[in-house]
Amino acid sequence: MNFEQWETKYQPIQNTLNGNASVDGRLFETYGDELRYVDLADPLKIWTFIDNGETLSITNGKQHVNRLGFFISALPYSEPTPFLDVLLFGKDEELYNIKDDEPCCWCNDGPNEEPCCWCGA
Repeated sequence: MNFEQWETKYQPIQNTLNGNASVDGRLFETYGDELRYVDLADPLKIWTFIDNGETLSITNGKQHVNRLGFFISALPYSEPTPFLDVLLFGKDEELYNIKDDEPCCWCNDGPNEEPCCWCGA
């Protein structure tokens, strides 16, 4: 499953606690009020954004290791669902073609001198 398929199927909600939230305003932080908000969500609607050093992915459930943040979806995943991975970027695979003159799909930052921490553009 890729990001667009996951986004369509589970419908991640906006982070209304942080006007500067990453991933089009939908990523929740791993601390403070945003984490407390995630903790109150239905566990079947929580997803973890993970960087394992090789790939960036979204996995179902609240993970702690290598987490970058959390998503909360409008629709739950099925409880018997085993570990579901949504691959975003692979070490040897470019899943997003980001042009030099377009804003980053994750941080919404335009082209600048330093590479984006999310996509490398």
